[in-house]
Amino acid sequence: MIYTINRDTPVETLQKIPVETLEKIAEKVRQAGFSVSVST
Repeated sequence: MIYTINRDTPVETLQKIPVETLEKIAEKVRQAGFSVSVST
């Protein structure tokens, strides 16, 4: 499962990434033969 930050983190400089970016990452993982779901 690939997902973005959904709650406060211990490091204030962490940022959420757009779902489009998550999908690009997921596609690379799928091409490697893994089953992937993307959540926001």
